[in-house]
Amino acid sequence: MPEFVPTFWNTLTQHNVGSRTSKVATGQVAYKKKGAAWGHVDSSVQGDFTVESFPGCVQFPANAQDWVDLSFDGEYSAKSQIVNSDWHNSEDALGLRFRSDAPTNSIGIINPEKPWQVIYYNAFGSGCNLIYGIWRGKTSRFEHVIEITEMPPGDSEFLEYDFYVESDDATTFVGANHDSRPWAGNSGDGATVEGFSIFLAKGDDPATPRGSVLRTPVCWWTNLDGTQTKKNVRIDVEIQSDLATVKATKYVRRSDIQEALSQGSVYRADVTFNPDANPETTCFDGLTLDANNSLSWTDIVAATDASNLYESDSTADFRIWAKSSTDKWDFLSRGHFLFDTSSIGSGQSVDSASLSLSVDKNYFDEFDFYANIYSTSPASNTTIATGDHDSLGTTPFSTGKKITDMSTNWTTETWTFNTDGEAAVDMEGISKFGLAVNYDREVGTTGDPTWVASDRSGFVIRFAEKGGSHIPVLTVTHSAASSGSPHYYYQNNQHAS
Repeated sequence: MPEFVPTFWNTLTQHNVGSRTSKVATGQVAYKKKGAAWGHVDSSVQGDFTVESFPGCVQFPANAQDWVDLSFDGEYSAKSQIVNSDWHNSEDALGLRFRSDAPTNSIGIINPEKPWQVIYYNAFGSGCNLIYGIWRGKTSRFEHVIEITEMPPGDSEFLEYDFYVESDDATTFVGANHDSRPWAGNSGDGATVEGFSIFLAKGDDPATPRGSVLRTPVCWWTNLDGTQTKKNVRIDVEIQSDLATVKATKYVRRSDIQEALSQGSVYRADVTFNPDANPETTCFDGLTLDANNSLSWTDIVAATDASNLYESDSTADFRIWAKSSTDKWDFLSRGHFLFDTSSIGSGQSVDSASLSLSVDKNYFDEFDFYANIYSTSPASNTTIATGDHDSLGTTPFSTGKKITDMSTNWTTETWTFNTDGEAAVDMEGISKFGLAVNYDREVGTTGDPTWVASDRSGFVIRFAEKGGSHIPVLTVTHSAASSGSPHYYYQNNQHAS
C-alpha cells in the first residue's frame, strides 16, 4: 500500500509515484478514485432552503432559531482508503443537526450574490447577522458564519455565541490528532480549543475517526489596503446529558471587532424587511381590486374605492381584464406593500434598495402592460381599506417589468429602485410601496391602452401569509459616517470526512 502524506485541503496534491492521487481536508486525507478529476462545486440553495446532492444534503431552516439538518455521504472516506485500500471508500452516511442559539428568530433569505448561502439578518442583534452555507465537492462543508457590521452594545472583553451540534451517529469526540481525545466522551466532559480543528466522529475508535470536522475557528476582516487579517477564536465544547448533543461556545474578542470596524470611515450593511402576516402588528401587504363592470379606462383608473380587498390571503391575482364590450374594462388591481424599516435608524443614507415579489402564472395579454413600483399611502399601517385603492402615486420607483416577459412558473421578480424609490425608504418608520401597471399610474405619459376584447393581464403574487422564503422582500443597503467599512466575520465549518 502506498504511503500518503497529509497536506492541506485545496493547497497541495498528494503525489504517489509521480501521479496525483489525493488531497487533504483539514488534517484528514480525502482520496479520489484513480483517474477521476477532483472538483469543488458551489451549490445553489433551492427555494425551499434545501440542497439535495451528493455528498452533502442540507435542509436550512426558515428561521434563525431552528435546526439545520445535514447528511454527509460517506463514499469518499480517508479511513476506508487507509485501512482497507478500498478505492470506492464506501461507508454509511453521517447525519447531523446544527442550531445557533440566536436571540432573534429572523427570517432567512437566499443570498442573491452567493446562492449557496442563507442569511438571517440581525439574528444576534442589530448589525449581527447569521449566515449558513454549503460547499460541495469530493467532501462537503457546511458553513456557520456570524457577520458583525457594527459594534454590539456592552463593554465586556468577549462576546459569547452558543451553538449546538446533535447526532445519534457522532458518539465519539476527538481532538486535533487522530489518535487522541481531549476528553472522554461522557456527559459533562468538554474541552477548550483555539487554533486547531476538532472532530465529532462516528464510531468508538479515536485512531480512525469518521465524522464531522469543526474546522479551526477563526475571525477575519478585509483592511482598506486590500489585505486580510485572520485570527484564531477560542471555542469551549461540552457534551450534553443526552450524549448526542454538543454545546459549543465561541468567545469573540471585542477588540478584534473594533480593529476591523476602525479600518474605514464608512460601513455598509444590507438589511431585509418583510411585511407582517395576519394578524398585522406594524405593517401589512395586500391588494385592492376595482371589479366594477363596463367602465372606460379613464373611469376605472379614476375609481376611488375598491370593490374587493385581499389582505389575509397567502396568494392573490394582480389582474387587469378587458370586457367583451368595446373599450370597456372589468378589473383593475393595485398592490400595497408596507415594511417596518425603523430599525435602520437615523443618520443613515440609502446606497441601494429593491423590492422582490414571488410571482406565477402571468396572463398572456396584448396590452403591452409593464408592472412597476410606486408610492402608496393607505389610511392605516396595519389594515387595508376600500379607500386605499386610489392612494398610489404616479412617480415610478423603478424600471417597469413587462408582464408577458415574466415566467409562467413561480419565480422572484425584483424591482431595483431609482433615486425616487430610495428616497421613499423611511429610516425611522414604515416604508410604503404600491404595485400598478404603467398605463394606470402614468396615463399622462402612456395614454390609454389599446382595448382587446376579453383579454387579460396580470399574475399571481405570494404574500406574507404564505410564509417561508417566498414572501415580499424589501432589501436596503445603507451607510453611515464614522463606522468601519470592513465587516468582521467569524466562522467554523462542519466538514464531512
